[in-house]
Amino acid sequence: MAQKTIYLPDSALVVWESAQQELGESMSTLVVDCLTRKIERNEQLKAAKKKGMKRIVVKVADDSNSEVIRKKAFIGRWLVGDLKPVAEDRALHYDGGLTVSAALTQNSAIAVYWENQHNDDNKELKVYRDFDAFKNAKTNGFADNPVNLVFAVAAELDEDFEEELDI
Repeated sequence: MAQKTIYLPDSALVVWESAQQELGESMSTLVVDCLTRKIERNEQLKAAKKKGMKRIVVKVADDSNSEVIRKKAFIGRWLVGDLKPVAEDRALHYDGGLTVSAALTQNSAIAVYWENQHNDDNKELKVYRDFDAFKNAKTNGFADNPVNLVFAVAAELDEDFEEELDI
């Protein structure tokens, strides 16, 4: 078995000792696990960059406490950014500061990010498994995503989309 020496700064000693006591695994196993995850993450980022993707970080309001802002991250590329939503299928007034953006994730999901420029508590990220789930998403019979966003995402992905009119 090979031996390697790890030098730690004094400030990291607390973390090292805590890991030994709380995790109950050998330190070599923990170090190799952490390094393996870092390498896998780095390989994912390299593959994503080849597809024109990058790590995207958004701020969202916490589900249980809207005053707490959390950061969420994923690998993807923005398809549409800072679009002013238009709801043609229902009489809905959007605040002038509200914008919506959409990204394609590395797993071909569609991530939709709602942001209110005037209110930090009003930021939301919804993820749909694919374009069909995104374009067909409804709540209480109404489309979750504004029609102008669906058209813009469809154009970016070369997807066919027609708006159904009830006339």
